[in-house]
Amino acid sequence: MGEYIFDTNCFYQISVLEKNIINNNNNKYFCSLVQYNEIKNKEITTYFSKERKQRLLETYKMIEQKELPTESFILGDPSASFLGKSKLGTTGLFFKIKDDLNKLKNHKGNHNDGLIAEIAIKNNLILVTNDQDLCRITKKYYSDVITLAEFKKVYVKCDY
Repeated sequence: MGEYIFDTNCFYQISVLEKNIINNNNNKYFCSLVQYNEIKNKEITTYFSKERKQRLLETYKMIEQKELPTESFILGDPSASFLGKSKLGTTGLFFKIKDDLNKLKNHKGNHNDGLIAEIAIKNNLILVTNDQDLCRITKKYYSDVITLAEFKKVYVKCDY
């Protein structure tokens, strides 16, 4: 049995192809408001159709999960830092991850990716992502990162 947190980029593939891989096993899943707000955020998902956004939200809600607070409270961050839903970070790990991601590609999603990676690292969760840059940077600080394809092959009990 494993304990996982999914990067938001996995939700669409799960919604289209893989709904039964998630709740058909004894794994534990965790989330934060980061993923939910990333789906709802028009700035990040403006290129998504209404249907795709709806599928992402349905997938987010379908996964039986426990919500975790973000490990860093970022002042002025309305998408992920809420009182009672965020901790006061002390190690600067979020900023290290975000800076490393920005060196590879300067993307608005790096902020949220940094928060998700920090949650995985500090809670000893396996991060499941299809973002190769996030995978590489997270492994720099913590080794348990896999792709959704690897998750399906290794960690999921299949009935077929």
